[in-house]
Amino acid sequence: PMTLAGLYNDWVDPETGALLTTFSIVTTEGNPLMARIHNNPKLSGPRMPLILPEELEDRWLNPLTDALDQKALQELMRAYPEEALTAHTVAKLRGKSYAGNIPGISEKVHYPELD
Repeated sequence: PMTLAGLYNDWVDPETGALLTTFSIVTTEGNPLMARIHNNPKLSGPRMPLILPEELEDRWLNPLTDALDQKALQELMRAYPEEALTAHTVAKLRGKSYAGNIPGISEKVHYPELD
């Protein structure tokens, strides 16, 4: 398991009055491994989710009280070390050939065109 940094916000929908909680996963510049996987030609460079090492998880959750806290938080926002990650290709996760949410969906699949 790994921890991905996120942000959330509670807000009131002005049309319905309902209390909603929204969230997003924070991204940062992609390391070389993730640059091959998580890229988007519309962006200026590769990106990846902000993965927090276990020893920094609590620091991410600390409340911000001043500019120094904000600076400390910004220093946590860097690419996770490439050597600490592994990756492999999987079956297509959308379209007609998508097998669905089944136990083997994350098993390695070889694509000759990626050799």
